[in-house]
Amino acid sequence: MSINPILITGADHCGTTWIGKILSLAHELGYIHEPFNPKLKWGTNWLDTKCWYRYYSPSEVGPASEYQRTLSWEYNFKKAVEKLESPKDVLHMSKDMLYTYKNNVCQSRAVVKDPIAVLSVPWLIKNFDMNVVVIVRHPAGFVSSRVSKNLFFPFDDLLSQRKLVNEKLIDFKEEIKKQVEKPSSVIGQSSLLWRIIYSFVNKYISESDSIIVRYEDICINPVVEFKALYQRLNLKWSDKISKYVQKYSSGNNAARISKDSRKHAFIFRKRLTSDQIERIKRETVDIWPLFYTSEDW
Repeated sequence: MSINPILITGADHCGTTWIGKILSLAHELGYIHEPFNPKLKWGTNWLDTKCWYRYYSPSEVGPASEYQRTLSWEYNFKKAVEKLESPKDVLHMSKDMLYTYKNNVCQSRAVVKDPIAVLSVPWLIKNFDMNVVVIVRHPAGFVSSRVSKNLFFPFDDLLSQRKLVNEKLIDFKEEIKKQVEKPSSVIGQSSLLWRIIYSFVNKYISESDSIIVRYEDICINPVVEFKALYQRLNLKWSDKISKYVQKYSSGNNAARISKDSRKHAFIFRKRLTSDQIERIKRETVDIWPLFYTSEDW
């Protein structure tokens, strides 16, 4: 059985938490949440990332030793204590420590949910031989999710990474600079971010052994698609897990990871106006045909 750590990635707001949590139902797995997230304060994370979508080239060592400590279920007690802000944080830290300790003792295979690591996938594959699952979400679905939360993106986090911009994102350099100088609307920003991420996926990840799946396909047929993922990742599938997948995809459960997945597949058609959808379609037209057809709009 494979012991390679698993990475669930893609753009943010693409269902990676839901998918990662359901995959972690496999008893041999333990769940790790977003080591690349610059705002993460818990002791499961040994990285000290300062920006969103940090890029590490496969040719550099980078924070390999720190990341390995995360995958090996070591707990960064010092960092966790320094970040404590409330009694609620103490309770969270206690649960976190126990969960990490249990997985350390069991030497669980890690499933890392981290969309923010997507630009460093080649580095992660080279250094940790990770089994990568890239989640692609419809551009209008991605944009509508960010619009619903009014999420602007700090494009300076990309522009400040010169090696990334000059070597991998050169085609987007001028657009990124314009967003830094004069940020546009959430729709405009999110459309550009979607293009950047999935252009990178197409150029630098698709030729690897990574698994690329569409969020909408999983939402519409969750049992079939999750079973296929389990098999491709050498995880044990069972009737019990099948029932859990149905439970957490129906929206009839109070658990945080539960949702009515079929309603979420193309929820952008309810969230956005026809003009907004047409704008997103137009602004992402250089990339979306790689993953979607006109009928998906």
